[in-house]
Amino acid sequence: MELAAATGIETGRLRLFISYSRADLAFADELAGGLEIDGAFDIAMDRHSIIEGEDWKKRLGALIADSDTVVFLLSPASAKSEVCQWEVDEAVRLTKRIVPVLVTPLGAQSAPAALAALNYVRFDPLDDGKPRSFTAGIKGLIRALKSDLGWLREHTRLLARATEWAEAGRPANRLLTGDAVPEAKAWAARRPKDAPALNALHLDFIAESEREETTRQGEAAQALAERERLVAQAEQAAREREKALDEQRAALRASARMQRVASGLMIVVIVGLLGWMNQSRIAEEWFKVRHVYPYVLSASQERALKPLGPPFKECTDCPEMIVVPSGEFMMGSPEGEGEPNEHPQHSVKIGKSFAIGRFATTFDEWDRCFALGGCKNPAAFPLAAGLMGGERGRRPVRNVSQKDARQYVEWLSKITGQRYRLLTEAEWEYAARAGTTTKYFFGNDEAFLSEYTFYSKLIGMINWELVDSKKPNPWGLYNMHADVCQWVNDQYTDSYATAKEDGSQPNLVSYGIGMIRGNSTKEYGPRYFRSAYRTAEDTDFFNDRTGFRVARTLLPPGK
Repeated sequence: MELAAATGIETGRLRLFISYSRADLAFADELAGGLEIDGAFDIAMDRHSIIEGEDWKKRLGALIADSDTVVFLLSPASAKSEVCQWEVDEAVRLTKRIVPVLVTPLGAQSAPAALAALNYVRFDPLDDGKPRSFTAGIKGLIRALKSDLGWLREHTRLLARATEWAEAGRPANRLLTGDAVPEAKAWAARRPKDAPALNALHLDFIAESEREETTRQGEAAQALAERERLVAQAEQAAREREKALDEQRAALRASARMQRVASGLMIVVIVGLLGWMNQSRIAEEWFKVRHVYPYVLSASQERALKPLGPPFKECTDCPEMIVVPSGEFMMGSPEGEGEPNEHPQHSVKIGKSFAIGRFATTFDEWDRCFALGGCKNPAAFPLAAGLMGGERGRRPVRNVSQKDARQYVEWLSKITGQRYRLLTEAEWEYAARAGTTTKYFFGNDEAFLSEYTFYSKLIGMINWELVDSKKPNPWGLYNMHADVCQWVNDQYTDSYATAKEDGSQPNLVSYGIGMIRGNSTKEYGPRYFRSAYRTAEDTDFFNDRTGFRVARTLLPPGK
């Protein structure tokens, strides 16, 4: 190859560009060979001759920009070379570290001005005319090159990021975010004494990243404050409605007492008999009056809901819901990643906003359905209450099948008069990713799983935590990667070969095997908690890891 490619970013080695005059090519090759033996460097040398009319500056500039350090071979030939002088100037412009190597005495020639204040690594003859040891010279050069390696690599990486940002028109979405901003500032502050300075593009990139991150955090704080204000306002309105209903119920009770006295014992017996025969229906109607009607959204309130706005719930024991926006995403895993049934990766369109449970459905919510006769499965534990995993309350319901989950959303739709349902498989992955394309919504590093999930490397049962014990994803949804396995509305397909482009429509096939997304806390490794992971079980199957979360179809926005 005439051009050695710089691969230091992939290998972790220091990337060098050797600048030399054609008269020193033999020495340059010998020097490159000595450095390659050490194994810590990726070396780029331009072996092209400059042809009249070619854009040689573009070719050499790319090599210099990709390097961490420029090694300049200083000799009478290079000292008077216009090309070598340009290479020094370009390295200075890009604030690259320059290590000058004195090959032969300069005589009447002067070194480029940018090298005057630098220490030379010398290979020229000794004062008595004897040759210097080439081995000693190589060792000295390697020591000089290996100082501050980490800082230099970050200098090159950030400069590449800053250059891409500038060439793209300086958009906000290419700036540093989160912890990367203070890390970049700290890196700039600890610049080693002999390291190259930061250029203006470095400084602009870091400063603009800090300004944008400050603005974003401020907007997030304002949105949170507004959400809290609206929630407080809704709670106050609910308290006022509850007070009015209490007054109405008190008046009804007083009227009922008078009617019972006037109607006599027979009517009391008849009413009691009817009440006993219809106690489930009476309990359901009483629950609606007290716990549903004050909370159900009107059509105008529903149309006014905004994506990623404040959460809402339509009864005291109903799931808390968040509206997610419409959009498109790539469903499944790219080639070379994931399980066979996660392919082919394909584009899916979520054409309408919909609401999704902020948490997996809880025991409190399930137990209300069971108490009112809407759900038949008591979701009992295999162990006595109070033992490992035995608590209920705001922990995720489990021991429910796909059929049980569908029974719950049918009851929830009936009790509220609204359109509750299970998520489709595509909607689940769309909400889990929350606009991201990495293995997990927080990135590809599994080390952060414990911050967002109940993931444990311990084998066997563990104590299940409350559904809001961990951090949410960017759309405010909790435990999308792990908690309980979550049933969705689709039936199983062993690939996406026949997948629909419309993600709001479930895939339904004939053999009755239901889809499960996400995973549980038990006995599984990080690969099973990826956003794309999918598995299946019979629609009647349940165990202490199977649960679900609900979705709600919304009216289109408008007045």
